[in-house]
Amino acid sequence: MMGGTMGARTIIAVYPGRFQPMGLHHKQTYDWMVSTFGYDNSFIATSTKVDANKSPLNYSEKLMVAENHGVSADKFVLCRSPYQPTEIIAKLQNERGLFLEDIVIVFVVGKKDMSENPRFRVGYKRSGDPTYYQHFENTNDHYTADRHGYLVVAPHVSFSLPGGIESSGTNLRALLSTATPEIFEQAMGFYDATVDAMFKEKFRGSIMEKKDRSELVLGTVEYSTFMEDLIGDILHVKKSLRSRKNRNSRKEASRLQAAVDSLRYINKKNERQLNANSLSEVRLTREEEKLTRDEIKSYFDRLKR
Repeated sequence: MMGGTMGARTIIAVYPGRFQPMGLHHKQTYDWMVSTFGYDNSFIATSTKVDANKSPLNYSEKLMVAENHGVSADKFVLCRSPYQPTEIIAKLQNERGLFLEDIVIVFVVGKKDMSENPRFRVGYKRSGDPTYYQHFENTNDHYTADRHGYLVVAPHVSFSLPGGIESSGTNLRALLSTATPEIFEQAMGFYDATVDAMFKEKFRGSIMEKKDRSELVLGTVEYSTFMEDLIGDILHVKKSLRSRKNRNSRKEASRLQAAVDSLRYINKKNERQLNANSLSEVRLTREEEKLTRDEIKSYFDRLKR
């Protein structure tokens, strides 16, 4: 444990993010922050910015979720800009008499935040002076928050949602939009009927992150979504062919129906696997994949002639 003080200075840890919603992996990162820097000195910073697709929850709704995870309201702080948490600084001044000159501020970030489109620039300015953000090292040689802010990468939390789905905000929203109470509890670590109803209202129509077909896993919600979309597309083409009067078009429509029947058979297997809440990654056999792929490819190849 690094502790919450460094010499006469107090280390304040801030975990910024959207938390749409706060999932188990977020809670585990928060717990690590508390165990590392101390409960009194650890805070979550989030805004109330709402976007229908990526950020459907406002601050009050996010707080409701956080409290169900066991995070108290005074630790889940509303900030206009989570990465410039002036509200937390003001809170420390008002409640504890701590000013920027009294604290070392550390931002807890994920490895993804630092490797993909990083929000923080660590290094040197053109003038040769170091940038405000620097990497945190477990030493006593740190400047106070009026000079520098420090970044610490939280340990990676490997967590899969029910059905073996990769954990992400997008996938979590899609899963919770239709989840049973049992699936909800597996995904979130708690069950609350009010939060469940809120999720179903707010996350309705959420779409999971698209994966390459080879990555789809039997017994998952994303696989079911893929299959239903594919069947719908083929039925649309079939209906168009049926409306034509020539014999070849009707013959092609009948062949498409065979492909649809094969896909529906596989999708029923997926639904049984999904209902069993299996976490095993059972993939389609090569024979089943080849059957549906050949049926569909054959039709579209002939269509191009």
